[in-house]
Amino acid sequence: FWNRISKWMLAILLALHFEVRSIADEVSGASEWQEDLSYLSEALEARHIDLYHTISAQDFEAEIERLRDVGEALSPQQRRVALMHLLRRVGDGHTGAPLWSDSIHRFPFEVSLIDGAAIVTGTTDSYRDLLGAELVRLNQFSVAEIKSKLEQIVPFVENQHSLRVRTGLYFLVEDLLVGLGYVQADAPIELTFRQGQDLLMVEASAIDQVTYEKEVVHRLLPRKPELYFERHPSVASSLWFGEREDGKTIYIQFDRYPSFEDMQRFGEALLTHMRHRGSEHVIIDLRRNFGGDFFVGLTLASYLNLADSVDWEDGVYVLIGNRTFSAAMSNAAQFRQILNARLVGAPTGARPCGFQDMGQFELPNSSLIVTYSKRRFCFVDTAHDSVLPDHSIELEESDYLGSSDRVLDWVLEDISRDQSDD
Repeated sequence: FWNRISKWMLAILLALHFEVRSIADEVSGASEWQEDLSYLSEALEARHIDLYHTISAQDFEAEIERLRDVGEALSPQQRRVALMHLLRRVGDGHTGAPLWSDSIHRFPFEVSLIDGAAIVTGTTDSYRDLLGAELVRLNQFSVAEIKSKLEQIVPFVENQHSLRVRTGLYFLVEDLLVGLGYVQADAPIELTFRQGQDLLMVEASAIDQVTYEKEVVHRLLPRKPELYFERHPSVASSLWFGEREDGKTIYIQFDRYPSFEDMQRFGEALLTHMRHRGSEHVIIDLRRNFGGDFFVGLTLASYLNLADSVDWEDGVYVLIGNRTFSAAMSNAAQFRQILNARLVGAPTGARPCGFQDMGQFELPNSSLIVTYSKRRFCFVDTAHDSVLPDHSIELEESDYLGSSDRVLDWVLEDISRDQSDD
């Protein structure tokens, strides 16, 4: 009898123990969220150059308090989404909560928003046949509905162009879709694509960020320099130069900012080559450059300026587009001035007058990264929210699906016209 009573009491005590521990975990989680919000508010106030340039201090603190009140009811994914929404209201393209963690999961497709449609422009071997297809539904939700929600939270937005680019890049991030209530965590989803006149339904599971970067290797790109230029041996695939057969036209693909030392080595090799070949025309491609340190870009300009063979009146072109952000936008505007370059392509995704020079910190408990602006620069005195090209060529769906690069076509034809006139 006493043995049965002891077992019964032990079971009750164990149940109470786990219930108390569960409650303690919930209280601890809520407390950690409160601590993160306090740290966020204090850190941004102390570090951002002008935190309240768009949102008022009162509205910002009211939103912080609202998140304190509802925080206990939110999942980690919902807290991330709420934080992203708050930081978007700060109103500059360098303040946000980016998804820079290897723990992020994505579905194995990259989409680009073109003329309102979500076109598959990147995927894995398994789904390669869907390149160029239009995504129309995710589970039972339309692309239009998901797009409208993502547009309110995606970071690094400064104008309509960067809004479209960033929404496409973040469209199939599982963590965000869970936080917005469109999918269940760790569960496969059903995607509906339109390919020609057919609708295709595909089931897909999310993969981690490392796997995504390794396996999403099939892409449709509107930029195709390999059709026009022979690439010179280069260490980095994100910064290289090539030339036409006669060596008179140099193409520089500048996708990422290296260190000062690496840019100096690149500049020296480039200048030596240009002097040897007597290069007359220079094309600097910033169409897929998300930014970095614009002083490094000025280092490139300083080397180019030493190439006396260049036609400094009409021979320098800078290619820009909706993915030209931050320091790349800054350098595009500067190259127009100090290299007498003509800008060709589409408007930049960044404002010429605005907040830049990104800093970052982690929230102490969730370890979520928060970025903020440390400086304000104005590179073009204009009412426009983009740096506009001197010759405009807007991207179309056919640029992704076709076999030519219309921007480079125009530049090379312009060079040919100049040579014919001479």
